[in-house]
Amino acid sequence: MDRFYIITNSDKDPKLQITGKIVNYLKEHQKKCAVQQAERKHEGSYHYTDPDQVPDDTQCIIVLGGDGTLLQAARDVVHKEIPLLGINLGNLGFLAEVDQPSLYGALDQLMADDYEVEERMMLEGRVYRGKELIGKDIALNDIVIGRDGHLRVVRFRIM
Repeated sequence: MDRFYIITNSDKDPKLQITGKIVNYLKEHQKKCAVQQAERKHEGSYHYTDPDQVPDDTQCIIVLGGDGTLLQAARDVVHKEIPLLGINLGNLGFLAEVDQPSLYGALDQLMADDYEVEERMMLEGRVYRGKELIGKDIALNDIVIGRDGHLRVVRFRIM
């Protein structure tokens, strides 16, 4: 691999020091790399990461943050079908498995094409009121259904 894209959570890497170290490391190894800071949720076609900024020739997206950042990135760039690698900058990561001490070893393996892609299922959830679609989204791993307001009878149709 030699074309990377970094999505970084600036709440977890406030001065982008870790992001900068990764960019420098990749460039020292003659690899292409671009960076996007994950923004707070905004209205529109994406949640945190603008998929239109990801170059078409990207071979791997490196996500810096934690499981939440990785989940959001997966939702936003799912249609790009590019593998994601999560770098955990928090306390506990189940999905963002690479921790900071293992960072350079993981990058070396990516650059040497010594890795396996683990397929994950993406789910699409839709919410209807009667026959009217009032919301839909995609998710990695799970969709949580909660209720708001007065108690009502709720029916689920799972396909």
